[in-house]
Amino acid sequence: MVYTDSKNNGDIKQGRYTDVEKDLNSRVEYVLAAFYIDAELNVVGDVALSKSFYTLPSGFVDLGLPSGILWDYSNTANADDDTYLFTWEEARDRFSGSLPTEEQYQELLKFGNWQWDDYYSGYDVYGPNGNAIWFGSTGKYKIETESGAVVVNYDAEGEYACCLWSITDNYILKQHNGKFLFFTQTDGPRMKSTPVSERLAKVHLVAENPNMR
Repeated sequence: MVYTDSKNNGDIKQGRYTDVEKDLNSRVEYVLAAFYIDAELNVVGDVALSKSFYTLPSGFVDLGLPSGILWDYSNTANADDDTYLFTWEEARDRFSGSLPTEEQYQELLKFGNWQWDDYYSGYDVYGPNGNAIWFGSTGKYKIETESGAVVVNYDAEGEYACCLWSITDNYILKQHNGKFLFFTQTDGPRMKSTPVSERLAKVHLVAENPNMR
């Protein structure tokens, strides 16, 4: 079986061929075709199989989730700030539709197999299809309990934890609060919220699966 760019107008005897998927370009529609060829590389007989598919965006992983959503392999930091963290507003303005919703995080929490890595202080998250992504710690935080609620603040002297923004705005008592995924080594992942102006978290991006259209 070989691949050919679908722009060859369906004529599989034209264009460039490759026999390994790693040579394919990102976000391109290809045609998978199976057929016999002779010693002179001429196609013999009819095509046994022909199916088009899209390659995934570079760096994104299909975990086999019910929604079909793709997750970036690892976190994205803010290179424009010394803490490498974003406020919710900065993350929203820069990444917009690539930020996961709270519901997409909840889907990953429900269907993902989260395995803690002591050495690197983070989670390998395996999807139903066995593919995995990485949620590493995003910095050191001071974590306190006030009136039964866990309060998280960035603090270079604190403990390693992970805070990752979602696009979801939790508007309460006339205040905008960004929802974020939070976990420490001893406290499993869950969703929390904080005022959108807080410089608290990195981001973990998502993308639509072009083969689910």
